[in-house]
Amino acid sequence: MLSIEAQRALEALRRALSGEGRGPRAGGRCAEQSTPEVTRARASRSLARFLRGLVDASPGTAQTWSARGLELRPADGGSQPSRRSLVEYRAGLRATPWSEGVPRGGEGPFGLSVYLDVSASMWQELPPIIATVGTACADLLSLPVMTFSIEARPVSLRELARGRLPTDAGTDFSALARDLLTRRIARAVVITDGVAAPLSDELVRALRARGVRLVVVFPGRSGTSPLDLCCPRGWKLGLGLHDRRW
Repeated sequence: MLSIEAQRALEALRRALSGEGRGPRAGGRCAEQSTPEVTRARASRSLARFLRGLVDASPGTAQTWSARGLELRPADGGSQPSRRSLVEYRAGLRATPWSEGVPRGGEGPFGLSVYLDVSASMWQELPPIIATVGTACADLLSLPVMTFSIEARPVSLRELARGRLPTDAGTDFSALARDLLTRRIARAVVITDGVAAPLSDELVRALRARGVRLVVVFPGRSGTSPLDLCCPRGWKLGLGLHDRRW
């Protein structure tokens, strides 16, 4: 499902940039720009650019950051092995004759710690977000990626790419806060719609004492959330995934 969503988003972005399929303009805007595919493509591009900007803006990143590059995993497509894939398999460069290279998370103190809200209110917006985080920006991540709803749980890039995300349906930012404190995370990116009960005063004091700073990404418009107390000004992004029909 995620592969199909990612392909549709990339194709829509290509059409939008090349001007293909544009219909009559209405109100000074192209009708094509309102389609869900273009909305997803624009949101994916905005999120990827934003996450890469966070890494680039970190002091000392150029000296300490190193991407893990590609990890070989068995491909699930069931395609026939080619002569090249067989040779690489015999040479130990592939896990199987059908394996493929996929990006792994990065290594270094400036890798991004990402917390993904997988509560029920986020399910419709998750496919393009997961595709962007788990594929286009996988080299930026500090692994594992954390998901949260009522509880916070780690997921691998492989689980993320397959959409196998554990969820309790509801949302509780207390689980997120406790995980930040337990793992001593000083800065993290939280992707959420912000719909949850406020944090307790005890957790707020603990987060502030640790100097925790959060970048909050909203699927729709940038708004308010119980995490605002740890979110500096300008550290919010709205992806504009407002069309609920898809």
